[in-house]
Amino acid sequence: MNEINLPVMLREIFSKIGFIPPVGIARDAWVAPKWRESAAKLCGTSIENYFTFHMISDESSINILKETHRKAREAIKRIQPAAKVGLSMALSDIQSIPGGEELATKKWHSYFRQYLPMLEGDDFFGLQNYTREVYGPEGQVKPAEGAELTQMGYEFYPEALANVIRKVSKDLSIPIMITEHGIATDDDDRRVEFIQRSLEGVQACLDEGFDVRGYLHWTTFDNFEWQSGYSMKFGLIEVDRTTQERKVKESARLLGRIAQMDTFVSK
Repeated sequence: MNEINLPVMLREIFSKIGFIPPVGIARDAWVAPKWRESAAKLCGTSIENYFTFHMISDESSINILKETHRKAREAIKRIQPAAKVGLSMALSDIQSIPGGEELATKKWHSYFRQYLPMLEGDDFFGLQNYTREVYGPEGQVKPAEGAELTQMGYEFYPEALANVIRKVSKDLSIPIMITEHGIATDDDDRRVEFIQRSLEGVQACLDEGFDVRGYLHWTTFDNFEWQSGYSMKFGLIEVDRTTQERKVKESARLLGRIAQMDTFVSK
């Protein structure tokens, strides 16, 4: 499963910024009666039995999620014992300033450590990272004035990837696969720098002995990004939505060169 911890993160984000998703989930109660009634009816069930992945953020539903993964892993292994099974999590680099240490610890538990029992028996861990979150005594701290932000509003902070590799490795003994990492920007020069600095950090982690097996960039083509549509440019390859013409960016060529070497650091 992809980004099993995303519902917890979404609930906190929506509650904080007052954003109601297009599907109609009320940010406070995490329910939307009219939407859920309609969806439940179309699925041939009742509202009491209709529950989507994006709502898995309380203890009861998270326990069901854990059991689901265990049973899925067992089923896969029964059919193909040699198959490698794992899951992925979306993880910001959680940091703190004086007074925010306790809150940062709670956030890391909520985003990552509470799911550790799910990984028992897995063959790898899928790590996904885009930025960092800094916490102080009053909660999350906004990026400093003048800090560079991506189109998604994330702080431009390539060092986050290596930091998260080191943090998850404190609790994991299985290989790590970086299954998502990228930046939304119209300026491909910034993407090139983002990739270079991030992969320098990955190489440092390898040199320190961390078991990182590979790196997958998000994403190959400029994509449809949920409620943002086509406005967020994550791609290594530009797509003209009118003509469907593809244009390879320098960032794609950079990753191509790195893929031909035995190091993550571009020469």
